[in-house]
Amino acid sequence: MAREKIDKEVNSRLYFGLRALLPELIPFLREEYPKTHQLLSPKDNTILPDIEAEDKGIDVIRAEFPADSIVAEERSKFHQNIYGKSKYRWTADFIDGSSNFRKHRPYFAINMSIQRGDEVLGGIICDPMNERAYHVRKGHGAHVNGEQLLVSKQEDLSKAEIALISSNSFEKHGEEELLHRLEQAIKSARKKGCTSLELAACAAGEIDGVVKPTKNNWVDAGLLMVQEAGGQVTVFDRGSHKVYVASNPYIHGDLCRVVREK
Repeated sequence: MAREKIDKEVNSRLYFGLRALLPELIPFLREEYPKTHQLLSPKDNTILPDIEAEDKGIDVIRAEFPADSIVAEERSKFHQNIYGKSKYRWTADFIDGSSNFRKHRPYFAINMSIQRGDEVLGGIICDPMNERAYHVRKGHGAHVNGEQLLVSKQEDLSKAEIALISSNSFEKHGEEELLHRLEQAIKSARKKGCTSLELAACAAGEIDGVVKPTKNNWVDAGLLMVQEAGGQVTVFDRGSHKVYVASNPYIHGDLCRVVREK
C-alpha cells in the first residue's frame, strides 16, 4: 500500500509537470530564444532567461506543491534552494544547454527529476523547440509523447555513436586523456552540448551511449530514463568529480573499460 501511495504521488507530479508546468515554460523559452542574450558573468554560461525560467518554474511548482523541496541550478550557485516539509524534491535545470540557447542552436531542454529522499523516482526532459516531452517513472518505463523508449541494439563499440556532450566538459575536469581514448574507441563522437537531451536520445535508441564528466546532479532524470528503456548506468567517482556512463547493455562493459583505464 505504501508503494502504491508513493507511485500515486510521483505520478501526480509528473502529470502536473507535463500538463501544467511545461505549458508555462515552453512559450516563454520560444519567445526568448531568437533574442540576443549576454552572459551575466564571464565565469559561467548563465544568461537572463536561465534566471527567469527558473523563477517561473519554481513559482508554478510551489503553487501546486508548496511543501516540496526544489533544488534548481541557478539558485544552487547562491545556496538559495527551497527546502520544504514533504519528502519529495524537484531537481531542475530549466534551460539545460544555455550555451546553445544563447547561440541560437535549437538543442536545449527543460530538465527535471522527482525524488523521494535520495531515490530518483521520475523525471521529465522536454525539447521545447521540437515539442518532444520525454518522461520516466521508476518501474514503469520511459516514454516520449506517449511512445515507449527502448535503447539501441548496437553490440560493437567501434561502430557505436556516443555522446560526449562537449570537449570542454572533459577539459575542465582534467579528463583530456579519457576524451582521446573515447574518440579512438568509437565510430562517432557527438558533441551537441545538452546532456539531458543526449541521455533522452540514448534512451530512445537514437545513439548508443553517453559519457559525461561533471560535478552536478542535473543528470538524474536522463540516467533513470536510460535505465527504464533497458540501458545500463555506471558512475565512476574521481574524487573531484564523477564520470557518468550510460548506454545500451551490449556495449556497456566495453565502454566502462575505456573509462576505467588510467
